[in-house]
Amino acid sequence: MKKIDIKKISSKEDLYKLNLTFEEIYQQLEEIVSLQEKGETSLEDSIKFYKIGKILAEYAQEVLEKARIEVEKV
Repeated sequence: MKKIDIKKISSKEDLYKLNLTFEEIYQQLEEIVSLQEKGETSLEDSIKFYKIGKILAEYAQEVLEKARIEVEKV
């Protein structure tokens, strides 16, 4: 799986460039949750992670929708 710097994600376009799989997206979301659960992030980082998590979740939804459409074609 690709290792990415989640702090550098600022839009879905960044994710399109990385061409992440659903599993890679999920791994990044787990990393964000883990960082937040530790409670060692600043307020600014917490807000940034929230925004990144939202972008990742939206992108994951698109990936799942594309997969659904492919399955329906079969």
